[in-house]
Amino acid sequence: QAQDAQRRDDAERLEMALAGADLGLWDWTVAHNAVTVNERWFTMLGYAEGEFEASLDTWRDRLHPQDAPHAQATINAHLSGATPTYEFEHRLRHKDGRWIWILSRGKVVQRDAAGAPLRMVGTHMDITARKQAEQELQRSEEGLAITLQSIADAVIATDAQGRVTRMNPAAEQLTGWTSAQACGQPLAAVFRIVHAQTRAPADDPVQRVLEHGEVVGLANHTALLARDGMEYQIADSAAPIRNAAGQIEGVVLVFSDVTAKYIAQEALTRSEARLRTVFEVSPESIEIIDAEGRFLDLNAAGKALYEAQSGAELQRRRQLDFVLPQYQADVAALLAGAMAGRAATAEYEINTLRGTRRWVESHAGPMVDDTGAQAMLVITRDITRRKDAQAKRRELNAQLLESQKMQAIGTLAGGIAHDFNNILGAILGNAAMALEDVGRDHRAARSLEQINSAGRRARDLVRQILAFSRRQPQHLVTQALRPIMEEALALMRSTLPAMVKLDVELAEQPLHVHVDATQIEQLLINLCTNAWHAMQGSTGQITVGLKRVALDEAAAARLGVNAGGPYAHLSVRDSGVGMDSATQARIFEPFYTTKPSGQGTGLGLSVVHGIVTAHSGAVAVDSQPGLGSTFHVYLPLVTPPAPVESAAGDALQVPQADGQHVLYVDDDDTMALMVERLLQRSGYRVTTFNDAELAVAAVKARPGEFAVVVTDFNMPALTGLDVARTLAASHPDLPVIISSGYITDDLRSQAEHLGVRRLLEKQFTIDSLARLVQEVLAEPRH
Repeated sequence: QAQDAQRRDDAERLEMALAGADLGLWDWTVAHNAVTVNERWFTMLGYAEGEFEASLDTWRDRLHPQDAPHAQATINAHLSGATPTYEFEHRLRHKDGRWIWILSRGKVVQRDAAGAPLRMVGTHMDITARKQAEQELQRSEEGLAITLQSIADAVIATDAQGRVTRMNPAAEQLTGWTSAQACGQPLAAVFRIVHAQTRAPADDPVQRVLEHGEVVGLANHTALLARDGMEYQIADSAAPIRNAAGQIEGVVLVFSDVTAKYIAQEALTRSEARLRTVFEVSPESIEIIDAEGRFLDLNAAGKALYEAQSGAELQRRRQLDFVLPQYQADVAALLAGAMAGRAATAEYEINTLRGTRRWVESHAGPMVDDTGAQAMLVITRDITRRKDAQAKRRELNAQLLESQKMQAIGTLAGGIAHDFNNILGAILGNAAMALEDVGRDHRAARSLEQINSAGRRARDLVRQILAFSRRQPQHLVTQALRPIMEEALALMRSTLPAMVKLDVELAEQPLHVHVDATQIEQLLINLCTNAWHAMQGSTGQITVGLKRVALDEAAAARLGVNAGGPYAHLSVRDSGVGMDSATQARIFEPFYTTKPSGQGTGLGLSVVHGIVTAHSGAVAVDSQPGLGSTFHVYLPLVTPPAPVESAAGDALQVPQADGQHVLYVDDDDTMALMVERLLQRSGYRVTTFNDAELAVAAVKARPGEFAVVVTDFNMPALTGLDVARTLAASHPDLPVIISSGYITDDLRSQAEHLGVRRLLEKQFTIDSLARLVQEVLAEPRH
């Protein structure tokens, strides 16, 4: 009974163990082919206990056809004693038709004396869930393998100790290691990385992941040294592999060959560095401007152009903020065109941050800034010097035109002087001789005196025009200032319109100055002309004054003259429109004028300033808008020279000659007749010719007959110089006097070279010819 009880206890414990292990029990009597199973064996297949007869055949009927051969072979091997136990995984068909995975384990527990199996006991375990998990894992592994095989990036996986567990082909190619060679190796042996430039070993990314537990990226300039000696620039990152509990089980390293990109990036970096260097060292301002016209970036030249201490002063400021108002529309159009894709150029003036005005030239075109937004590239150069040079060139051109105009006037004056002075000489000479003939008590005497006076005024007018039109070196002579002014004012009276009244307030006492008379006349004419223009076509008055003043040292310093003392004060006052202070500050600048274009050169007052300065004087102006202007000229007074007897005299009062024979040559018959009568009245015998060649022939035909030759300069065929040259060769002792209405420096030089005794201004023939002939005849012969 005790043994029976023990067997029951053992059976209960076995049943409980089988139930706890969820095992189906089978007991196969091999000799009788009888099979005994427990309830779990049936329920595992979806049947109730005893729902069908358990046997080796019913088991084979439910066995998966693909598993049957292997199952039978495994059983036979164990039954034959080839294996100590029987264990096999196979599939059985469930009642619902699906296949479940069974782990079948067994062992022959009883054999006969010959070793043949008598009884075999075993268990069934449902491992379907495990097999499904394994299959899922296998599929996952296969998918991962396929993925790793197919992706272009290199992948290396490690365990928690940093040993290589897996590599894909891309990693094999880059490292030069096969997966079989690398597995189990420390990552540092397979994945050798250095800094591309310093060649120092780079940090191991796997160790960083294992230490910090986070994704890390490779540093820039990382180079991979492959096992086969190749070198690659690589990039990308490493990440931890965690289990379900979040623990790090390894690291996956993903990297790629970026050698080509690295080389391109390095080239781009070098190119950008070069461009930045060019940008910064460019002598012209390079400006990047956004769509709203604000500065995004400027180079050093740009900061200097706008006089900024730093880029921050210009950052986000608008370019138009610096443009003068009159040019803003042009610059706005330039920038708008650049934004629309059209490159264009504009010249304009700017005011810098420090208030400096500059002329600039900008070329603008479209570009894309570093944010990808549409912007403009503007290259600006400072053209202030060029503009100044252009202005100076215009000034010089204007001066040249003025010079050419004056030269043309001089040429014209010289051209007409010959004929006009012949006429004047005839008028004055005949009037003087007629007055002598009729006497001053005759009723015609007054008319003759008026003719003589008018002729002299005409003669002086011609002389003034000739003097004004000629450019001569400054010829300073100590002389009274009033007569010079009177001559200039006489010319102005004939020039001013009737609506402008000219008043004169000149000091009676003689005021002597050391001056060039022609330049002083020009100074006064310029001031009076300026005063006339200040009337702007309306009725007005000009008052010219002259008086003596004494300047103390303070006044002299204020005016800018060398020292105090006595000065001649010449003033010109007008009742014109007047000037504001800004205009007064610029009136003596060359080419500055307030007149409309084409109505003034801006040279008049600058010439006045130049003449006054050349004479060690000073010029100042008093003016207010609407109240007219007064110009003040101060010239230092000098001690007058000792009085000398005037060389000029009345031709009719020259002492009588003794019948010397004078040959006179002039192509103007009227002038020749007048001179003939004039010299005959003075006691000379006169022979006249209107053909120079005939006159020279007469001298040669009658040697020694003529005491002196007087010849006009401007004649056809031979000039007066030609006559003098011919006679100097054939009759060197015969004195020659040349008369001309326009005596130039060149004429003086050539006449002196040819030994001409005197030059006579033709308009003074009536006053001076008889006296000059007398002087020449009184000189010793050479």
